[in-house]
Amino acid sequence: MAYEESKDKTIKEWRFPLTDDSYLYASAHSYDGKSLKFQVGPRAYKDNKLEVIQYAKAGRLNYDEVVWLQGVLQEFVALVEEESASKK
Repeated sequence: MAYEESKDKTIKEWRFPLTDDSYLYASAHSYDGKSLKFQVGPRAYKDNKLEVIQYAKAGRLNYDEVVWLQGVLQEFVALVEEESASKK
């Protein structure tokens, strides 16, 4: 089965501000109505020379990012539990 972009849905997106112009993203996705998946990253940075946003892998997380991610993961678990309860 080939990947179809139209079937790939972003259910929720979170972003942690690193600076005024950079963020760490986390998101919940569902493909073709199947179970939710969690993604950490990318990091988004503003390149002041080029005046564009650049993206990079999340890589290693610092303490503040991990604490933020704990709360986001709790929200994700609640989303998964709501989804499974609604399918019963």
